[in-house]
Amino acid sequence: MVIFVFKFEKQPFMLPKLKLANLPTRIEKLNRISAELGVNMYIKRDDQTGSEVSENKIRKLEYIYI
Repeated sequence: MVIFVFKFEKQPFMLPKLKLANLPTRIEKLNRISAELGVNMYIKRDDQTGSEVSENKIRKLEYIYI
């Protein structure tokens, strides 16, 4: 087995980013369904990004521009 280890002298190149969404969004526990199923269930609140477009699309769009 060969393992490659890379050490960067400088920070890797970072693309410029536009801020289009209010991130990070909250993670909330679903109390009623957690009690019914007997396990802890959580949901990520993508509806709170501040946009009508889903969060994954917004995250991509933050880097895709001319």
